Amino acid sequence: MNINKPPHKYLLILFIVAVIVIVIVSVVNAFTGPSASPPSPSAGQILFSSAGKLGVGTSTPAETLHVIGNIKASGSFVGALSGSLSAANITGPSAFGINLGTYNYAFPGALAVGTTTTAGLPAEGFYVKGNVGIGTATPAYKLHVSGVIYADDGTSAADIIASKIDAVTVDPVYTIGGVRYATYLSGMTGVKEETTGVLGLRIVNHESGIMGYVIDFNKAEVGSDLWLFAKTVNLEREGLDNVAVLLTPSFEGKVWYEKNEKNLILTIYAIPNSSFIIPNSLKISYRLTAPRFDYRDWTNYSSGNWEGSNLDTYQKKNF
Repeated sequence: MNINKPPHKYLLILFIVAVIVIVIVSVVNAFTGPSASPPSPSAGQILFSSAGKLGVGTSTPAETLHVIGNIKASGSFVGALSGSLSAANITGPSAFGINLGTYNYAFPGALAVGTTTTAGLPAEGFYVKGNVGIGTATPAYKLHVSGVIYADDGTSAADIIASKIDAVTVDPVYTIGGVRYATYLSGMTGVKEETTGVLGLRIVNHESGIMGYVIDFNKAEVGSDLWLFAKTVNLEREGLDNVAVLLTPSFEGKVWYEKNEKNLILTIYAIPNSSFIIPNSLKISYRLTAPRFDYRDWTNYSSGNWEGSNLDTYQKKNF
C-alpha cells in the first residue's frame, strides 16, 4: 500500500472547500463595494454615487440630479412641481445673465419676484416687490424708464408717446431756498385747447377815443402760439363760433370784441375812462379757449376701470 497518495475522497473534500471559499470571497466583495474613489467621468459618462445621487459630467453630485454641461430637452414637464427655482446665473451663447432674487414664485398665470410669500399676490400677472428699471440698472421709483414710452389702447386717438413732455415740464415741483413747493394743474371739462397773450392797444378812432387790436389768424406767424391754436382747434373748419374769449384790461374802462367768422379775424376794442393816455401804455391780456379738432371723439365718460378720485367716498368721509 502506497501511503503518499491520498485517497480520492480527500481530494474531493479539498475541492469542495476551495469552491466554498471562492464563493464567500466573491459575495463579500460584491456587498462591500470598492474602497477607492471612482474615476472622474468624462463627457458623456454617468455616475451614481453611494448617496443615491446622479451625476452627469461630475464625480461629486450635490443634488439628486447634478449636470455639468448643456441640457437639451423637448416635450413638456409632467408631474407635480414643488420647491423653488434658483437661478443665480444662467449663461448662454451671449453670456446672458439673470438673477431673480432670493424669493421667487411661479404659479399658474402669475410670476412673483422678491417676495417671501404667495399670500395676497395676484392670480394673474407679474408682481415685483421693489423697483423695476427699464433701461436703467438703478431704478429710483416703482417703475423707472430711461427712454421713450409708448402706449396704445388700440385706437389712434389714445396713442401716447411720452418723449417730448413729462410731468416736470407741465407740473413741476419748484425748489426755492432749499424748500420744495408744489403747484397743481387746473382741471377742464371736455377736450380743449387754450392760448393766452398780452396785446398793446392802438387808436382806432381818434374822435371817439376807441382803441383796438386785430388778431388775423390767417396771418399768424407759423409756429407761433396763435398759429398753433388755430391749427389744433381747426379754425378753418370750425370757425370762431366755439372760441371763448376772455379779456382783462390793464386800465379802467370798457373792453369788447367782435368776430369775423368769414375771414377768421378777432378784433378787440377798448375805451379807457381817462382821456389822458400815455402812448403804448394800454394793454389787454387775452385768453382763448376752443374745443380741440377731435373733440367729437371724446366724451365726459371714462371707459377705464380705474375709479380715480371717488367723490362719493370722499363726501361720505368728509361731510
